[in-house]
Amino acid sequence: MGDFQDVFGAGADAVDIIEGFNRQYLREQRINAREARTARRHTESDESWIATMRASGYVEGPFLASFDALSRWERASPAPHVRRPMKGGYQVFFSKV
Repeated sequence: MGDFQDVFGAGADAVDIIEGFNRQYLREQRINAREARTARRHTESDESWIATMRASGYVEGPFLASFDALSRWERASPAPHVRRPMKGGYQVFFSKV
């Protein structure tokens, strides 16, 4: 017997085995992509702050990835707002008017 038959057994179909490996790989990639999309951007305290801001009537604004981006946005935006540093950047909420 050859190595392939030693590993997979006599009469094993190479195409079916390779397609099975491919299906498993694609399934894992879909799961990983789904987990990446749903990965939490904020910590638990950040989520609590966001919930408090929403409950207080503030409107969620942009999430800016860096302080430089936040500074540029603040210079260009005349609207009153509140900002908070968070994991991965800064969250902006527009103040109640």
